[in-house]
Amino acid sequence: MIARLLGLVELPDWVRHVVDVLAGVLLLAIIVGFWLRAHDNAVIDKHEAKVSQQVQTMSSAGAADASAVVAQSKQEVETSNAKARTAAAGSDDPLRAGLDSLRHDNPPRPAAH
Repeated sequence: MIARLLGLVELPDWVRHVVDVLAGVLLLAIIVGFWLRAHDNAVIDKHEAKVSQQVQTMSSAGAADASAVVAQSKQEVETSNAKARTAAAGSDDPLRAGLDSLRHDNPPRPAAH
């Protein structure tokens, strides 16, 4: 049938049958290729949705942890500052007393890498 559509009517019957079979195989390969591509895209989309949800969960947990650390650091700084103010208020040299108090509360830290 395909051989006739292509104008190959003068060829022997077995050649026309081979052309028809090859055309059928090609058509089937095209259909399977489109199906596989659609299937792969569906699998990829499903995986991306799962990974996106995991990233969202981890990001939320990280943000919560970061907020807790910031709140703790803020409290430590406020406590240290209050001690420095108290030390400065009861000293003849308030600047020195306040700075000494801050140095004592906050020893030098090694550089982060």
